[in-house]
Amino acid sequence: MRFSIPCVLLCGGRSTRMGQLKQDLLIGNANVPKKQETLANFQARHLQQWFLSLYFSAKFEIPNTFGIATILDLSLNADNAGKDFNQKIHLADARDWHKIPKSKFAPIFGLQSILEFLQCDVFVISIDTPFLDCDSIAMLWRAYTKNPKPTFAKNTKIHPLLGIYTLESLAKIKEQIAKGDYKLMRLLENINAQFVEIDEDKTLNLNTLEDYQKACKQMES
Repeated sequence: MRFSIPCVLLCGGRSTRMGQLKQDLLIGNANVPKKQETLANFQARHLQQWFLSLYFSAKFEIPNTFGIATILDLSLNADNAGKDFNQKIHLADARDWHKIPKSKFAPIFGLQSILEFLQCDVFVISIDTPFLDCDSIAMLWRAYTKNPKPTFAKNTKIHPLLGIYTLESLAKIKEQIAKGDYKLMRLLENINAQFVEIDEDKTLNLNTLEDYQKACKQMES
């Protein structure tokens, strides 16, 4: 099954706890280097089987072997970023990520850029959610097609970066940004989101080095 809605892999996080950009993490058997791949390639390889169109979202182009385009986060062009800073970082790559102000890593900026670029409803998933499967996506998709409103995964917590944002959400996103309110949980309230129960093991995130090491062992088993 391939879903007609565009899917966007979110790579805009600061990765402070991990200590490096998550999309560059190597996934696979460390004893067989030729079988290892970056997390960006791992996610793209799986998700392009399930979606008709796939994109990355980040503040710079995401290298990948599949030719998947990156929707650039426009937060660096905001007036409060400063003219000199914009000129310096306009063509930022992975080497420059640590120069970007912390406030510019709020995911809401990426969501704005995605919806403005694609001009349609979108399925989003953060790059560090490698265990999501097609069945879980289908559960979200069925709820959305039955009641076409913003739809997100939940279990022990709500996952605002795993689900579907409608184009109509863009107006509320802009309103919050204008107020300096970047909280995603407030955004979900403002857009009247609905939620679908998804198994917790499918929504696990790689937030720390320990999470990453556990994930690698799980994938090898």
